[in-house]
Amino acid sequence: MVSTSTSCSWSPVTDYGSLSVVLPTRYQGPLLEYVELATRCEGWGYDGVWATEVAGADAFVLATACGLATQRMTVGTGAVAVGSRSPAMIALSAATASSLVPEHFILGLGTSTPAIVSGWHGQPFEAPLRRLEATVDVVRAVLAGRESSGNSPLAPGSGFRVEIDPLPAPAPIYTAALRAASLRLAGRQADGAILTLTDPAHVEWQLRQIHDAEAVAGSTQAVVYVRCCVTADPEGAHSWMRRELAWYSTSSAYREHFASMGHEQAMHDIAEVWGRDRSIEGVADLVPQPLIDDLMLAGSAEVVSARLAEFWAAGANDVAIYPISADGTCRAADLAATLSSVATVLR
Repeated sequence: MVSTSTSCSWSPVTDYGSLSVVLPTRYQGPLLEYVELATRCEGWGYDGVWATEVAGADAFVLATACGLATQRMTVGTGAVAVGSRSPAMIALSAATASSLVPEHFILGLGTSTPAIVSGWHGQPFEAPLRRLEATVDVVRAVLAGRESSGNSPLAPGSGFRVEIDPLPAPAPIYTAALRAASLRLAGRQADGAILTLTDPAHVEWQLRQIHDAEAVAGSTQAVVYVRCCVTADPEGAHSWMRRELAWYSTSSAYREHFASMGHEQAMHDIAEVWGRDRSIEGVADLVPQPLIDDLMLAGSAEVVSARLAEFWAAGANDVAIYPISADGTCRAADLAATLSSVATVLR
């Protein structure tokens, strides 16, 4: 992430590129511990922090809290589902965050999944990419000081204008992207792309899709979320990752994504089991070990750091560590061990 210089004493973690931290979707312990973790990461030389959002915490609130507690780090939502809020509410939240942490906030948006958008939020999961595109158009206009237009039924509402005075500079907008259509949308419309559950070889392909769609070559940044665990016993982390990938593999979009990474047969088998039994345990049994090995960087700090470097070499501007502990928990104190040890090696 691009940092704003301040007078604080700091040196970057690495010369490879930007290094950030992803706060987990499931929090164990007081949320203030994760804000404190962000401040510790700043001291270790990290460039930014991304607040995820599923059901653990409001990403706008947590990202803003981290921004207020740190001096130079950028903070972002990564990613807020466009079906969870109206375009006007997204714009107002982003403008508020940008006003409180000027020039440090990044708005990350995504389509999410039917289970979250339709199941939890009661919104139709129809034409998700077109809805994302329409929402970005409205939000960008409102952040620039214009009224919402209501021109698209996928991003309804008109006549809304943010009344913060002075209006902060518009936040950069990143969109979450997996496959070709969403990657091209990021290149065409967004300031950056959020990539997750991918490996370095696939990142190279993803970046080609993004850059081929850019109006201005090289204008779209890319942050890659990478699950990491520094541990002497990777099996615990692998077990957690198997369950995590099983959950993701219940989504057809992620199955297609994993199939494109070379796991076609496994994803076909998972689709059959999930469609027939709705058994997450049955799905977990079918997650291929090579996929786990590719997407969970587990081992010594030296091993994890060397594998992280492959993502910068593939072209990522920002590599964001999504840390877990060896037992698969997300306690802030345990996550700190991975983050501090990787920073030490990369420095």
